[in-house]
Amino acid sequence: MNKRAYCPHCEYPLSTCLCSYLCEIASPVHWWILQHPTETKHAKNTARLVSLCMSNSQCLRGETEDDFDVLKQISDRPDRHVVVLYPNADSVALEQVPTAQRRSVTDVVVLDATWRKAYKLWQLNPWLHALPSWHFANPPDSSYRIRHTRQPNGLSTLEAVAYTLTAGWGMSADGLYNVFDQLQQHHRQPPSHQC
Repeated sequence: MNKRAYCPHCEYPLSTCLCSYLCEIASPVHWWILQHPTETKHAKNTARLVSLCMSNSQCLRGETEDDFDVLKQISDRPDRHVVVLYPNADSVALEQVPTAQRRSVTDVVVLDATWRKAYKLWQLNPWLHALPSWHFANPPDSSYRIRHTRQPNGLSTLEAVAYTLTAGWGMSADGLYNVFDQLQQHHRQPPSHQC
């Protein structure tokens, strides 16, 4: 039985390699993606694209506090200002956070999972509740056409990161959106080019 060949860089199948579409986004903050284990091998997961385009991002896989201990320790440091992108009773709308406060942020945490599993990650990690958290007051409509959610205003991980860069720091996220569009086109009709 032949194994499918994968690109060693982007880790997508060679027939749907995205390397030629990758860009480098110079983010002013470090991104921590807490990825539920079921998302790791999902072919349509967008967290991998964020990691490939942003060198100051790190994906931690797991569910419990022990799995994310490196981030927990960093969040306790006085020289770091860590916020979590997750709507909850105590979260503040990103669009209403004062500019000076946004600029003091050093790290942003994103939960990469379905909404149900993101809630599970949130519940299993009460240390996250002690961190400031943001939600979106006016999120864009999702253009994630190859994977659906029933959650109103639900965005993919890449879309959430891109919107935060734009709304929070006034940065263009066109490069992220471009590789995101290419991922979706590949899943509709794989292109002929390879690495």
